[in-house]
This record gives sequence, C-alpha cells and structure tokens, in this order.
Amino acid sequence: CLAVHPTGRMALSGGRDGKIILWDLMKGRLAFVHKLPKRGGRERTKDAVNHVVWSDDGSRYAYCHGTKITARDVGSGEDLLDVDMMSRVNQLAFIGGPEGMFVAAACDDGGLPVLEVGQLEETDEANTRRAIMAIEPVE
Repeated sequence: CLAVHPTGRMALSGGRDGKIILWDLMKGRLAFVHKLPKRGGRERTKDAVNHVVWSDDGSRYAYCHGTKITARDVGSGEDLLDVDMMSRVNQLAFIGGPEGMFVAAACDDGGLPVLEVGQLEETDEANTRRAIMAIEPVE
C-alpha cells in the first residue's frame, strides 16, 4: 500500500514484511523505516500492513495491520491512537471537522467504527476514547 503526503514531497508505503517506510520523493530515496512489533507466542510473526493514510493537513498518519489501528503525530512521532479491533481492518480514512479528528475503519466483519484521534484530556478516564460504530458488524 502507498500514500503520498499532501505536499507531494514524501510518501509512506507498507507491505507484507511488516514495515512502514517513509520515502523522500524529492531526493528519491528511503528516509525512515518503522518495523512493526512481532506478535504471537513461540512462532512470532509480523502482520502485513493493510493500509496507510495521511491526514488532509499532513500532520498525522494512520496505518492498520491485522486487527490493529495506529495513528501517529508526524512532528513528535507520538501514538495518538493505538487500538485493537474485533476483526481484521482493511482500510482507513481520516475524518476531520469541528468536533475533532477521527479515523474511520473498514473491517472484515462489515463494521465501520469511527474512532477519535488525539490526546486524551486530563478530565477523561484512563484509556477511554470517543468512538461510535457507524455501521454494525454483519453476523
């Protein structure tokens, strides 16, 4: 999978090797490699990266592998969202508006969760996040 930054100066790619690669399109070379952590017990394996996407302003990116969704801040490298879903995630899209930044995820079970991206406020309970199931999973 491939996603070009809104400026056209860089791109992210992901694949079956469990790596997300940042490409410098101006210089035509690799700029950074992020290896996904291995999962499982004795025979540890890497999930393929199913999809990568940039936010419209290019300040964030998100990727999915297996049942996991991660969104990161480009400037700090901080995880803004890191969650496991109930089924495999196939594709992501950023949705932004006056209520904040969200990621919509198309899942294998037919569900379409919409999850808030960003730092939790101090008043929020630990590990809580605004989310809705826009389309319920199909049984």
